[in-house]
Amino acid sequence: MLARSETKRELASPAAQTRVDLVHADLRDFALPTQFGLAIAPGRTFQLLLTPDDQRSVLATIHRHLRPGGVLVLHLFDPLLDACAAFDGVPESTDRGTVVLPDSGHRVTKRVLRRTTEPLQQLMTEVWEFTELDDAGNALRREEETLRMRWTYRFEMRYLLEVSGFEVAAEYSDFRGSPPQYAAEQVWVARRPEPKS
Repeated sequence: MLARSETKRELASPAAQTRVDLVHADLRDFALPTQFGLAIAPGRTFQLLLTPDDQRSVLATIHRHLRPGGVLVLHLFDPLLDACAAFDGVPESTDRGTVVLPDSGHRVTKRVLRRTTEPLQQLMTEVWEFTELDDAGNALRREEETLRMRWTYRFEMRYLLEVSGFEVAAEYSDFRGSPPQYAAEQVWVARRPEPKS
């Protein structure tokens, strides 16, 4: 991701290039010399933190790096309770759709080969298979990737934010501002409070 970002930065205007710093660091304890007005964790990034300790460490680190009044936006999925039961095997539905590669126009199919859920730890592990197809539908390349995520319940997330020093400003179920809804998305907008006068 850093290499791809660097390539995009090189294509930007000189003024835009000076506004971007790319940093490779551990999300749990990075230390930068500045504070920011906005921090975002899109694409369910927060769910890659597999323990409550890691989640609290990340929130504390982000809190330190936000200036007073600064905003944090987090995106998670709202867990579907049926999918949280103990399971180890091939899910009923394995197809996860198709995407088109912008450079070649080739289709890439996505499917889940295996899923394991651990309800006590609130962990889900899935093995995904990605297959790149040529125009005739022949497989050009096939890769597997293991995805391991921790699900976080809505009120658990609210509590984590509050005990980490944030004020919850808004909670949505999508990026269009829809109200919270079961089994949709969790989009949180939280603020580091201004100092009390």
